[in-house]
Amino acid sequence: MIGNAEAQLIIKNGTYLVVQTGSTIIAMNGISATNGTIDNDGTIQNQGDLINNTTTLFASGSTGTFIFNGSSHQEITGDNDVGFYGTVEIDNANSVSITNTVTGSDQVIYG
Repeated sequence: MIGNAEAQLIIKNGTYLVVQTGSTIIAMNGISATNGTIDNDGTIQNQGDLINNTTTLFASGSTGTFIFNGSSHQEITGDNDVGFYGTVEIDNANSVSITNTVTGSDQVIYG
């Protein structure tokens, strides 16, 4: 299954997004998370910025692939560490930067 988020993918208010094995989500204008969790066992293609204003965004059991594949510079920003689990790919010739707007903490990639 392929899902398209034509606008920014917004995860908030306790939302639990589950991406099952074999599924692909394409966030064309980025992802913004406040009080939500992503359980990713499929593929998420993020073509915009990733803003995390929640605790660790990814469920610790996630085994999927998260791909930064925008056509312009992308940022990982927000109040907290995203806590990537699974595989993270950077497929963006224009780069991806980490800019934590509040705490300045590092991003952590597990797996």
